[in-house]
Formats: sequence, structure tokens, C-alpha cells
Amino acid sequence: MRLIHSRTPAEEAAVLLDGNAPVLFRLDEASDLPVGAVCLASVSAPDFVNVGGVSAYLQDCGACCGADGQRSGKRPCEGGLLIVQVVRAPSEDKNAKVSARAALPSLYFVYTPADTGVSVSRKIPEPERTRLKEMFSAAEDSFTVRTAAQGVEESVLKADLERLRSLWKQVLSRAASRKTGVLLSPPSSVEEILETYAVDEAVSDDPETVAGLKGKYPFIKHSFRNLWETEGLTEVLEEALSRTVALPSGGSLIVEETAACVCFDVNAGGSSPAVANAEAAREIPKQVLLKELSGQMIVDFAGKKDKRALFELAETLKKSRAELNVWDVTALGLVEMTRRGGRKSLSEAAGGEEKRRAARIVGTLWFSAVREDVSVFAPQSVLARVRPFLGVLKKRLGAHISLIRSETVRIEGVKDV
Repeated sequence: MRLIHSRTPAEEAAVLLDGNAPVLFRLDEASDLPVGAVCLASVSAPDFVNVGGVSAYLQDCGACCGADGQRSGKRPCEGGLLIVQVVRAPSEDKNAKVSARAALPSLYFVYTPADTGVSVSRKIPEPERTRLKEMFSAAEDSFTVRTAAQGVEESVLKADLERLRSLWKQVLSRAASRKTGVLLSPPSSVEEILETYAVDEAVSDDPETVAGLKGKYPFIKHSFRNLWETEGLTEVLEEALSRTVALPSGGSLIVEETAACVCFDVNAGGSSPAVANAEAAREIPKQVLLKELSGQMIVDFAGKKDKRALFELAETLKKSRAELNVWDVTALGLVEMTRRGGRKSLSEAAGGEEKRRAARIVGTLWFSAVREDVSVFAPQSVLARVRPFLGVLKKRLGAHISLIRSETVRIEGVKDV
């Protein structure tokens, strides 16, 4: 698999390709409270905390850790401090959301300091499950052993667990200052993908990313050109955002995001419903990962609603990498499932046409050689989205940038696009 990473002031993209087919397409905006960050917060009101001056909604406070790392079953009073983790970044219309149950994930574990006890993934069969339970029976802290730990040597597992324990010690050391804010930033999308998938080649147009990862991943390379353009990422994004996915036998899968849930509709086309359904059950988890889908989901498989067949398809969904929680088959033959996630879906992160056009303008300027004066022509709504990045662009390019209202988009003063 090949990983392409591009970073500009407007956005950061991490795209994993299997051949030419996108497997993941991560789009992230800069945020003071990124999803996954572990922070020290001060309780400001019932169900709300303050993190470095940013108000956030507090959930999951049945168990929590104070600034000293001590577990408690009660939330602190107003002004009290507790360690939280960001599960939703702040946006224009929503507060950030944080959880009092911070979790430090790795390939083999999820470390949960606010909880008690050790658990092993139910997907791990016996006798391996017993081996792992016995391996960590003496542990005094709390964590979950993930499915990936199956068959892994004890020394490798214990080294990974010690790394998480060390990270938690860093969190507590920083929390001792009693200053609210981010204590531990989440791993970048690039590092997360490199840790999770078997990546053969990785390239980034951001020198800081390459420098930070080169020691651990020597195969990562730096490109001096805008990878959005040289790798055709705009076309890859359009494919990833498409609501219609072709199935090998001639059928199709329709993916529809609504306010209430995500709907999957399987159309058999010229193939048999059984074949199309089997293909869709394998494709749906891929689309969930690619489109960063989460929350409530329903699947309407093709053909007659035979419950035995539907439960077999549900088992395929359960066993996927997407970590779907399949709940039931309704009386109408719809498969219900959920997926936990705090990231925006890919369609939300990509935004509308105005946001995409503004991001492309910023990206073009970021990687271009320019003259002393640069003029950007675009509709007013697009220019408004470019304007917040003028300061950093002027500093990088050493040029004066004028924003001029126009019905069409063009840039003048660029030497080499």
C-alpha cells in the first residue's frame, strides 16, 4: 500500500491507496483541541469544562481522573481539575466534546487509566484468550488487550504496554502544573496509518512530517511539489466521496449520510441478490473506513429478507477492521449497527464547493514560486475563506497578496504552478 500526505495551512490530507483504489482519505483542519488530545480541564458548569480557554461539553463522567491521576467516581465541583480526552473538535456551530475516560490506544492495547481491571477482546478465541489473561493477571492498572495481540510474543506486548504507561506518566507530569490545556497531542494521521497498515511506500510534501518520522520509518520520502496536484488527489477525493459504489458482479451500493443515521442500500443490478449482498457485506466496512462514518447505521440488503441469511451477512460486518457493532435485524429486514467515532466524516471534513476552492487556492500558493505581487481572483464567498491564511502565506512567499472579487477563479503572479 502507498501513503500520500499533503499539508498546507488550510488542510492536511493523508491518503492510503491500494493500487489506485483509496483505502483511507483523512482530511484534517488545524484545531487547538484535536480529536484524541489528552487535556487538563477545569469544571466550569454542570456538564461543561474549560480547556485552555475553550469551552467543551463533558461526557462519560461516571469515572474520571484528577490532575494527580487519582481515580474517582464523582465529578469535581466547579473549579476542580480533571484529565479529559477530546472526542469532538470545536466547530463553527458546536462546542468541543470531551470524555472523562481518557484512553491511550496502541496496536495491541487501549490504556484506560480512569477505569479498573484488565479485559481481553472477545474476538480472541481460546486458548489464546486465556494466555493473554494470565500474562497480565498481576497488572494493577487498567487496559484492554486488542484483537491484534493474538499470537504476538509476550516481550513485544509488554514493551508496547510499557510505552503506554510511560505516556501516561508524561501526562501526569504535565498535569502537575495545574495549567489547563493540551497535555498530550494525538498521533498524526500519518503515524496512525503507518502503525495500523502495512505501508510499502510513503511520500509527504511537508518537510516537518518527514523529518519527524524518518528515523522510525526510513521509507518515507519528501516531495517538494504539491501532492494534491502531482498525485491527482482531487480526483481521488471525488471517488471517495461518491455515494454510489460499484460491486464486482454488476450491482451497486448506495451510501447516504443523513442527520439521523447512515443508510446503505444494496442493489443487485444484473446479479443475484445473494451474490450482491455478499459483496456488499465486504464493501460496507471499506466504505465506513474510507468515508470516516460513525454513529447509527442501517443496511437494506437486496432481495427477500431471509433472517438466517441476514444474520450471516451481519457476521461478516462484525468481523471487519471497521469495528462495527451490529445490534439486530429489524422486522423490516434492516440490519442495525453503530460505530464509535469522534472525527468528522469525510464529506463533513471536505465541506462544500467554496471550502474546496479556497483550499486549492491556498495549496497552490503554498507550493508556488511567485513574483512580488500576487492577485487572487475568486467569488467573495471563496475569498472570505482564503483571507484567514493571508498572514502565513505572505510570510512564506515574501509577497503582497491581493484578493479581488471575480466570478471566476484565477491567480496572477505565480511563476511556477
